Amino acid sequence: MQISLEKAVDGFIGFMADQVATIQKMGDRFLGFAALGALKSNPGALVSKVKPWMEMSGILVDNMVNLDSAKAALDMAFANVPKVSYFGFSFTADDVPALLAKMQGVEEVAQ
Repeated sequence: MQISLEKAVDGFIGFMADQVATIQKMGDRFLGFAALGALKSNPGALVSKVKPWMEMSGILVDNMVNLDSAKAALDMAFANVPKVSYFGFSFTADDVPALLAKMQGVEEVAQ
């Protein structure tokens, strides 16, 4: 399945907002939402950093994100680094289905 780069970025920001909402420390949560607000107002800042890598890896072709390729890349990344922690929350391979669903516009994923 393919989705537009814009939809993928919006879904990523939405997924991260859900994650930031779980942060226990108010100061860290505030910083997280401030960063997401800045990203939402200028998504090109994120795109400019990841677009070359996404094109090189075949995830992004003609501004369309191939979700199967994105899932394969995330699975490979988590095979090497099983957990990424930031601002008091962790992201693991278990979170990939929810991220991909959010990128497609699906709010809830059956576990």
